[in-house]
Amino acid sequence: MKFLTLAVSSLLALTSVAAAERAAGPWESCGGRYQTQACVKGTVCERTYSSYSQCVPIRKTTTKKTTTTKKTTTKKTTTKKTTTKKTTPAYTKPPKTTTTKTITTTVTVPTPPAPAPKVQYVGRVDSEGRFAWSGSGLRANVAGPTISLKLRTEGAPVVYFVAVVDGVAQPRFAVELGADKTVTIASNLTSETHLVELYRDNEVFEGVSTFLGFVDGTVKAPPPPRPKFLEIIGDSISGGYGNLGVELHPNWVANPACGYSAVNSSYYATYGAIAGRALNAQVSTIARSGWGITHGYGGEVGATLQSIYNFTLGPNENKTWTFKPQPDAVLINLGTNDWSTGDPGTLYEIEYVKFLHTIRSFYPNLHIFLTIGPLLSDPALPEAKARIAAVVAAWKAETGETNISQFDFGNQNLGANGEIPSGCDWHPSADEHKRMAGILVEQLGTTLGWKA
Repeated sequence: MKFLTLAVSSLLALTSVAAAERAAGPWESCGGRYQTQACVKGTVCERTYSSYSQCVPIRKTTTKKTTTTKKTTTKKTTTKKTTTKKTTPAYTKPPKTTTTKTITTTVTVPTPPAPAPKVQYVGRVDSEGRFAWSGSGLRANVAGPTISLKLRTEGAPVVYFVAVVDGVAQPRFAVELGADKTVTIASNLTSETHLVELYRDNEVFEGVSTFLGFVDGTVKAPPPPRPKFLEIIGDSISGGYGNLGVELHPNWVANPACGYSAVNSSYYATYGAIAGRALNAQVSTIARSGWGITHGYGGEVGATLQSIYNFTLGPNENKTWTFKPQPDAVLINLGTNDWSTGDPGTLYEIEYVKFLHTIRSFYPNLHIFLTIGPLLSDPALPEAKARIAAVVAAWKAETGETNISQFDFGNQNLGANGEIPSGCDWHPSADEHKRMAGILVEQLGTTLGWKA
């Protein structure tokens, strides 16, 4: 039995091998358990269910090849190619050299005379018609029954003026700060030509005045200059401080006292202006209240007249004066403010000599008068006179000059007990200025031969 079983198993194994060696035909089993895996040519093994497969003829399948062409739209980006153009410098033709022969012919053309100025300025007046020093102004010949002119005030509330027509002083008038002012200085005149004079009546610290021309009247050729010319250098006394005021001094105390104002101060009433009219002399006055040679009133440092002497408009503007025309004589009345704190000592003499050198640099030949007064009294007046005498001696010794001299105005007369009035703040009154003018006229006549 055992032998039979073995034989049957061997037979089955051989059968399986034989079946495996033969390819399965159409519709035969393939690919299952113990089944062949191969199919005859033209068939293919297909699984019919999970545990069985068979060979089936290959079905001819027509496959339509679908070609999908994806149209790709490419946006063409145009890049502008920057072409750098090689710049070749333009050819510049060299200039043609021409030789020119110059023939110079000298022709003499007569220079036309400069037009005559319409007015004759007095004192320091600039090219724009501006003036500031006491007594500066103008003279002119003007025809017509009515004469008026235009003025401007800058830098001060008000400035007073005196106009003179044919030698007669007209009422004093004011030009206030602000708009330009037209002033009629004379009317009901004959139609003939009249000599018109205009003088600034206040000091240099009262701003700047501007002459803007005549409005009414026909300006003719200017008058000839006065035959003599005096320059005065001084302080408040020479500028006319308070000389229209009235101040009594009972028991030598001012009561009632009056102070400075533009209203009560008049250059036209000063000793210099009065002497000038008496001698038919032009006068230019360079004066500043409170200033001296070494210091100002009360010892004010820097308040020295020589520090502003060179300027056309004084401390208002540092424009240098031309120093033309040249005066015939110079009078210096400085020292009252230097003695306001006592004797200034030899410094006064030293600074005075320096100032004389400045003056002489502008005026090399004229006579110089040195004076003092009339506000000082003992002991200040004799001290000042001695210092001035030392200045004159030092100048003569240094330069060898003799055209320098000294005099003094004395002391103003206020009476035995102050009952004779002065001007404001003890300054000389209008009457005192007349007395001083007489002394000056005498000195100019004796020394220089000037006749009234």
